[in-house]
Amino acid sequence: MKRGLPDCPKCPYRGPSVGSRGNPEAPVVYVGEGPGIQELRKGIPFVGSSGKLLWYVTPGGEEADVYTTNATMCLPLNKEDNPSRFNQALSCCQDRLLKEVQAYPRRLIIALGRGAAVSLTGNTNLKITQERGRLIESHLAELGILPIVHPAALLHGGGSFRQLREDVAYGFELLEGKNVRPFIEPSMTVCETPKQIEAAINILIKQPLLAADTETSGFSCNKDRILCLGVAHKDSHTYVFPEEVMGQLGRLFKTKKPQWLWQNGKFDMGFLRAIGLPSRVDDDAMLQSYCLDEVPGVHDLEQIGADVLKAPSYKHIVKQWAPKKTDSYEKVPKPILFQRVATDAAITFGVAQVYRKRVARDRHSEKLYTRVLIPASELLFHVERAGLLIDKEQVRKNHDRLKAVVDSKTLEINELAGRPVNPASPAQMETLLFDHFKIKTRRRNTRKETLERLPQLPIVKALRAYRKVAKALSTDVLGLEKHIEGDGRVHTTFLLHGTPTGRLASRQPNVQNVQRDKDLRNQYVAPEGYVLVKVDENQAELRSLAALSGDEFLCDIYNSQSMSLHDEVAKARFGESFTSEERMRAKAVNFGIPYGREAPSLAEEFGTSVAEEQQTIDVWFERAPKAHDFILKCRRAALKGGTIITAFGRKRRFTLVTRKMIKHMMNEAANFPHQSTASDICLISAIETRKAVEKLGARIVNLVHDEIVTECPDDSEKIAEVVRLISAAMRRVPKEWGITRVPFTANGSFGKSWGNLKAWC
Repeated sequence: MKRGLPDCPKCPYRGPSVGSRGNPEAPVVYVGEGPGIQELRKGIPFVGSSGKLLWYVTPGGEEADVYTTNATMCLPLNKEDNPSRFNQALSCCQDRLLKEVQAYPRRLIIALGRGAAVSLTGNTNLKITQERGRLIESHLAELGILPIVHPAALLHGGGSFRQLREDVAYGFELLEGKNVRPFIEPSMTVCETPKQIEAAINILIKQPLLAADTETSGFSCNKDRILCLGVAHKDSHTYVFPEEVMGQLGRLFKTKKPQWLWQNGKFDMGFLRAIGLPSRVDDDAMLQSYCLDEVPGVHDLEQIGADVLKAPSYKHIVKQWAPKKTDSYEKVPKPILFQRVATDAAITFGVAQVYRKRVARDRHSEKLYTRVLIPASELLFHVERAGLLIDKEQVRKNHDRLKAVVDSKTLEINELAGRPVNPASPAQMETLLFDHFKIKTRRRNTRKETLERLPQLPIVKALRAYRKVAKALSTDVLGLEKHIEGDGRVHTTFLLHGTPTGRLASRQPNVQNVQRDKDLRNQYVAPEGYVLVKVDENQAELRSLAALSGDEFLCDIYNSQSMSLHDEVAKARFGESFTSEERMRAKAVNFGIPYGREAPSLAEEFGTSVAEEQQTIDVWFERAPKAHDFILKCRRAALKGGTIITAFGRKRRFTLVTRKMIKHMMNEAANFPHQSTASDICLISAIETRKAVEKLGARIVNLVHDEIVTECPDDSEKIAEVVRLISAAMRRVPKEWGITRVPFTANGSFGKSWGNLKAWC
């Protein structure tokens, strides 16, 4: 270990440093971003948790002939919180790094993380998630530089272990002369004349599989338009149809023979159907990828194209004309846009040749893909297109109400601080809590989980209250307001691949995680002559837990016509003469058990002691021992790196479990089976009832985990039929999928706004 580093006077860290390890003349060089605490203690790079993971995926392990160094020799303190300091350190160390790498001839350099890749390439715009797994030509090494995600990112809960393992394996295969065939950019035929269009259609309708992609002027099929369509029947050639000829493609889409393959086809389908083309999603490479790896954030086309085909990054070709995500592709010259859509379609075709076979080889993945995810694409297209009507006056009232509360909480925090502070500033709040109030903590930040663990002093409580109301204002009011479209509705995007648990995710705006605040939910309303009808599964997660565990106590309750779980737990804990408040506490435990809710959280909610609430939890598990064993078994699956599989074919693979993430992973493993099961019962019920609901003049406008919200004519017979149809499906679906130990039930409610629904009897 070195100290001082007199040759780095401009380094912002200038602390203890760590050198290199391994054979200095090795043909392969690993370059990390900087040493960690364990590396500083031992004076050797990659000996901590990141190093153990790296050597685990390296052929030959620590005995491999690899030279290892870092882009910065000092510990890069708080580099996520202060990226400018980290960039300065990279710049200071860059000459040293390049001299070190060039000291001997190299065949391959593997750059671990963005910092290492930037230092080696000089490209400060490089994004590791876009470039990982792709060779970058460089004079520094014969084969080039291979950027990969740093193992530390996985240890902090990001990235994909599968990608890390495959990227490192790819690098060593390159050394052996394998996988060296460069990606060949597809050729294209731009079809602009009637003759060209007819010739292309005649070829395409005879093919078994067509991969397609659109480029659009924006993200809303209600107000934006298609700029071009690419259709490929092999990975080497694409037919491109400009916007002007889209009206001549009816015969192509009406033909039933070809299977249509997309990458997130729900998006493209919305635009094509908006102009009258009857498109459909028969296959989807993004959903295939999700079946094979449920980790979110690794399924976009550039990433899977790199994974499977080693395709180079190519989306940057439009950046010159559309540098921001919000910039319209209308600005992009047509030849560039055509090549982009042609490449997208061809890569989609090539990826699916590999992924579709992998999905088919696993009966669980095949079931999930064909019976849940592909049908769900069609369902969610209709739900997104319907949208939710917004009461703008209610939005204004909520804005004024919440803004007043935010101002009040800001004043309270300033009074407690004794000076003006900005509670929206994490830096100011860190100084206030840890320097001014001298609160002791191992983690000096103001993230939600940290605040929950701090002593609940008045300043901490005030900041937590401020954050809650500020988030409601920002997300549920201002965030909603900016997404209201010309029809007075918001049209969210549902993500089938957005969570590892299998639950749907919703974005722009999020219409699933709206706070259970009556006034906030009253922003969502039914139009004149209609009502909102909600059908939700009754205690779905607990019924799933009973069915999956076979616990006699839970099964007896849910098979009984007269017993109540809340009453039985309250009796067991507080005696026969329990109070309404004690029943509420028992109810909170009942609903919290599937989610791993713990005694401190319950004690905070009810103003009781942790010991009291722990006793209630203990009583619960004493009454339901098999449910307890089932939850513990799931938690052990996370510890052992196991896989949990649901009746619907969903998998939660715990390939990489770290000390930092172990509690989160174990909680996720414990609630995954019943949470995922309840969500899929709801999703499949919506799939099966959509057409019948639409025949009544109603339509599904939202799905929230275990509830389906419809917009229905304000007619008692039609409301009753919508409730009957969806409730029957929610009872039937579990049985059809082999979940038979307990019955599932559903409740209906209706009203003019989402926050004012009353029970439908």
